[in-house]
Amino acid sequence: MPAVYGDHPIVGKLSSLNGEAKLQDCVVHFRSDNEGETKTMEANTYELCLISPVIRAMICGAFKESKNFNQGAKATLELHNVNPAAFEMMSSLWMGKKIKVSDIWQIVEIAEVADQFGVCSVLEHLESLVLQLLRESPSSCVDLLNVSHVLGLQNLEQRLMVHAMEHFEYITQTDLILKMSEDHLCTLLQSDNLVVGQEELAFKALCRWLKECGAETGYERRKELISKLRYMHLHQDFRMNQFLEGVLEDHTTMLMRKFLDEASALHTWINTHGTADGFPRQLIDEDGLRPRSSFGVEWSGATKKPGKELDGHSKRVTALVVWGRYVLSGSSDHTVRVWDKAALACEHTFSVGFSVSSLAVFGDVLAVGGFQGEMAVWDLTQYTKQQEWKAHVSGVTSLIFHGTSLLSGSYDRSIKVWAVGIDGQYEEERTMAGHTEGVTCLASWGGRVASGSRDGTVRVWDPASGAAIATLEGHNGVVKGLAVRGKQLFSVAEDDTVREWSPETWCAADSVKICEGGSGRLPSCLLMDGARVVVGTTGCEPAGEAGANERGHELRVLSAATLGQEQVVAGSPYGHVWALVKVGNTR
Repeated sequence: MPAVYGDHPIVGKLSSLNGEAKLQDCVVHFRSDNEGETKTMEANTYELCLISPVIRAMICGAFKESKNFNQGAKATLELHNVNPAAFEMMSSLWMGKKIKVSDIWQIVEIAEVADQFGVCSVLEHLESLVLQLLRESPSSCVDLLNVSHVLGLQNLEQRLMVHAMEHFEYITQTDLILKMSEDHLCTLLQSDNLVVGQEELAFKALCRWLKECGAETGYERRKELISKLRYMHLHQDFRMNQFLEGVLEDHTTMLMRKFLDEASALHTWINTHGTADGFPRQLIDEDGLRPRSSFGVEWSGATKKPGKELDGHSKRVTALVVWGRYVLSGSSDHTVRVWDKAALACEHTFSVGFSVSSLAVFGDVLAVGGFQGEMAVWDLTQYTKQQEWKAHVSGVTSLIFHGTSLLSGSYDRSIKVWAVGIDGQYEEERTMAGHTEGVTCLASWGGRVASGSRDGTVRVWDPASGAAIATLEGHNGVVKGLAVRGKQLFSVAEDDTVREWSPETWCAADSVKICEGGSGRLPSCLLMDGARVVVGTTGCEPAGEAGANERGHELRVLSAATLGQEQVVAGSPYGHVWALVKVGNTR
């Protein structure tokens, strides 16, 4: 018989006749040892035997027949300490019926009953219920993680961890971080794929967790958690211990300080010797030297000449676009700032109401994407919001205009096409799906649209029909950026390569290695600067070397846009916008 029994002809007949008295030949008594009360449910014996092998084995010994059974009396089956509502919902799932759950504890109860009675096929349906609940309430991710081991679903915990990584900023800004278990926090902190715009966010999250929840955590376990931070990519203020005062208890502060002191000494060593080789590391392991894959960008193969530092944002600058003679910057501080390119001054600031993840401009229309799936459209002539809506269940990673249509890519693995309706509001026209992991970048390419993904592929779409035209395979890592020049499509990924794709064959016409092994850098973005391809990579330049500004701070970039003539603007994790960063010879 198939794993899903709802399509079986006998079961289908039972389901269609469910409730008819002539089929209900058994009464199930649910007895609770604690409450001392009994609840009953009428059922069909054949259906019970099909549902559960455990019940089938119980039938001979557990059924109690009435003296009048042969005259139509019903048999009885006693089940002790079984939740009757969960048992009934489990039976409905097995029969192929749809059920509605209101919270995760109902799912847990169903899972426990299914496990108790050996109804393995139902567990597969529970995963879809969990994902449905997650879509309706993204904040339930941590609670679901904490009970995932109870559900017995092999792939669920991994998918929930990916969701937690994508929403790490939101989790750390709420009390959800305090609900996270030690093991899940440790897994997050050691992941290369943790979506952290700055390592300081992970640092603060761990400090908060240790202060509020780490009282029972032993020394060695604290040491293990602390070692998962990427110390070499902390801002120098953190490495100088300035953040620790009054944050943690004394014994934890001293442990953290040892790591920070070693990180500062190692940073000086690298600044002097150009490599970490030879440094007597004691606490920081190899993972602590690598940046996150989503950490930020530096210009690889370029002569970095930082120009004016434009202050104004209070948090990281996550998106930059050029609008005529202006540059627009979006930030996690919920604002968009308008900078005059010539005067290098901020002319206007407006709040969009959510943490900005992406921007796109078409004429005088600004589209704004958020880390929680929000989207908004603004009229730049009056700086007024025209529309705001929940577009995706996960963060909006990329926005582009394709003609008059607006396209959005998201960590929820979808690309949505939005068209202006008769009321002047953007409405969803279609969804393009096919990536197996989150969408990271988009590019408009003639009459087509290209999308890059964490699954390592680039997909080409016809946005007019939603049809998938081609899947470009070759990268061995997360695709971080796409760029178009004429008919040429370029992609960069974490396998350290830039690939040029042929629209005739859909094969890579050229592939260039951009980072040497052991450099500690990972590609992060791709820009076209005239006829040249500019590649951004993760990592940071040591203070005092090329890439450091006049105050000795590391020039680390989260977002960028090209101004042409070898000039770019770059957004910083610390709320600055760097204007007129000149790039040198790039391949």
